[in-house]
Amino acid sequence: MLRPRIEEVTVRFTVDGEEHAVAVYSDESALRALQQRFGRPRFPSSCEQGLCGTCETVVDGRPTRLCLIAAARLDGLSLQSFQPP
Repeated sequence: MLRPRIEEVTVRFTVDGEEHAVAVYSDESALRALQQRFGRPRFPSSCEQGLCGTCETVVDGRPTRLCLIAAARLDGLSLQSFQPP
């Protein structure tokens, strides 16, 4: 069985109004990519299955669970990071 080739791609997006361009792997979750680049307090850990909602972030005005989408899909989007109360 052939495995999909894992490629590194550059995605451009904004976080809290600040523009970023980062290299991510094609199979990497958005949550993991953002945690590695911005730290866990800004993008907290979760169950990584979309059940708990801890990683829910506003992406282009819509609530999105970052553990369920590929980091490459962030290209061109705008995110609001987690803001603890």
